[in-house]
Formats: sequence, structure tokens, C-alpha cells
Amino acid sequence: PAQVKPGETGLAYIYFDNSATIPDDVEYEFTVSTIPIDTSSYNTAPLKVTQATLVGDSIVGSATNQTGEGVTGPYSVPVYCFDGDQLASQFTTYAEQNGDIADGGTVTFSAPLYGDACASFVVGVSGYFS
Repeated sequence: PAQVKPGETGLAYIYFDNSATIPDDVEYEFTVSTIPIDTSSYNTAPLKVTQATLVGDSIVGSATNQTGEGVTGPYSVPVYCFDGDQLASQFTTYAEQNGDIADGGTVTFSAPLYGDACASFVVGVSGYFS
């Protein structure tokens, strides 16, 4: 996510070109830097996931705009599936709504798993400040 408040956790992935051979025992070190957040037009707007449930072969749910500002889509829905404490898969889909959502408004999503196992998961939703 583009905005993570103190005490919150953000998940993301880093793409490594698969043409390079990376040793199994390599250790990574990352440095994080921040800038002040703002709500100017088209900056990323985090929505609060209010429901996310595994239903059949999909994760369905909703998210609420609690930013205090209007937001617009597309609303991305990244999904992280875990097998115990190991990341099993990650993908991004989109909410069913695409237009403007006022503060307090909601979007809904259905993230199909296409047969993949996803017993435990984390879901996020974000759009853009309008």
C-alpha cells in the first residue's frame, strides 16, 4: 500500500527477473524511506477492508472509504494466500465498482482462486483520491 499508518503492516512483492540465478542461501537487506502522505488528486487512497470471506472458489468481500475524501477507481484488490507462515501465492484483481466513491461509501469484490488453495489470506483495497 502507498499509505501505511504507524503500527500497521504493509505487504508487497518485489519482482526478480527469472533469468538471473539467485542462490538459495542469499540474504536480502532492504532500506525503507517515506514521504508525507497527502490526498491530492490521483494519489493512492487506501480503503478499509470490512469483510473478506472464502466462499467456494473465491474470496468475496467489501471495503469502505474512510479517508475523509472522495476516491475513484479502478480499485485494486491484492490478495496474499498463505500455507502456514509461508506465502503460497499472490495476485491482484479489481473491485466491481470503478467510479467515484464518497467518504463512507463501499466497494465490493470477488477474487476467484481458480482452484488454488487459500486457507488463510490477507486482502487489501485501494483506489485514488479524486
